[in-house]
Amino acid sequence: MVRSVVGAAIGAGVGLIALLLCGAVYGFVNGVPTAAIPPGLRAAGVSTLFFAAFLWPLAIPTGGLIGGLAGLGSWVVREVRRPETDED
Repeated sequence: MVRSVVGAAIGAGVGLIALLLCGAVYGFVNGVPTAAIPPGLRAAGVSTLFFAAFLWPLAIPTGGLIGGLAGLGSWVVREVRRPETDED
């Protein structure tokens, strides 16, 4: 069960990082039309903040759910170990 919790925490972090990267790429390519900022690095930073401020409630639970399910799956089908033998 610890794998599920760790997977959920890592998934939430990865979901947030993916959201921030999407915001940066969107701002770098398209600019920020609502703030009249042309495409470039400044627009990438502002767009990243916009994405983080308004879309984090979608990214963090989704990433956490995916990571938690992956951790649960790895817990359910854990590796079957063979008994050790002393053969020389």
